[in-house]
Amino acid sequence: MPLFGYGALGWLLEEEQIPDAEVVAYLLRPEHGHLLQNFLRTMGDKTKEATKQAMIKELVLSRRYQNVSNAVAILYGLAAKKEAATVAIFSSEDLDSFLHAPENYPKARNVLVRYELLPTQSEALPLFPQPEIGTLAQMVLLSCSSDPKFGNPVLWEEDTVVRSFFESLDGEKKALVGLSTIILKFSLWLSIIDGLYGEQAGTAVKNEVWSKLTKSEPMAIDDWFRAAELAKTISEKSDNNSLDFLLAYGLLTVAGLSKDIEEMTDADNSFLNSFSDLLNKERTRSFARFRFYLHYFIHHPHQQLVEKLNEEALQHMTSEYVVRGGFPGSAENALYFEDWLRLE
Repeated sequence: MPLFGYGALGWLLEEEQIPDAEVVAYLLRPEHGHLLQNFLRTMGDKTKEATKQAMIKELVLSRRYQNVSNAVAILYGLAAKKEAATVAIFSSEDLDSFLHAPENYPKARNVLVRYELLPTQSEALPLFPQPEIGTLAQMVLLSCSSDPKFGNPVLWEEDTVVRSFFESLDGEKKALVGLSTIILKFSLWLSIIDGLYGEQAGTAVKNEVWSKLTKSEPMAIDDWFRAAELAKTISEKSDNNSLDFLLAYGLLTVAGLSKDIEEMTDADNSFLNSFSDLLNKERTRSFARFRFYLHYFIHHPHQQLVEKLNEEALQHMTSEYVVRGGFPGSAENALYFEDWLRLE
């Protein structure tokens, strides 16, 4: 599509007379994602690089899920989804860095450092010393549980769109979705632990957690994890296949509920798309939460600053950080946040 052809972004900018100050926000509207790659290609690499910082910032803000305040986690979710604007803005190398953020967080973070959206040195507390293996295993089990007493409610209790989808399902598919989120969170935890503390620690945690998981009948639960690994492998080799779409289809197949692509009805496709969207939302929020949990556990009680602040001041600091990226050092030290953009 030519730059100023009917319906192209160049044509839309001119047709709607978008002011210069609002161009980036207009380009990054979610409904324009499929048009952005052609627009940037036509404008050339020099223009793309000159505007990339502003585009990345707008991308994170316009695609932010709930109140997730970790920019790396948001871009990890978008890279896993192969979201159109994200693919258009970043190089394949940067997309790969975000896709592997759980295993190599510093490398993904450095992409944002390079565009001066995060400070070179993180102000978040270090995720060391490593908790004991038994403690890590307990954290994994509790955070993968849907029991509200553990403070980790299931996604469909927090998101009205997901709730509407989940409540429309029959019992068999509800069970599938519930187990799938556990598989996703468990796999994500293992990637985080491998990246932070090494493969040996990850294997030890996996073995301890594995021994506590009841195998499903007639199919062993390890088949579900193999499906998750296969989805990740296929997604890594493709520029177009969403990790969560592949995961959703793979888990449907393991459960014996899938159909050949050519046999799928509109209802089947709608379910698969909603299912993959649910998994992507869970992936994004869980990655941010799990790193938050580690910060909290390792450093709590971290009282040097907290003792000097009353509850009202802490609430104000939280609000300012989540909304504006304010008080970064204090909020990341006292409240265990990490790597939100400085918005003002």
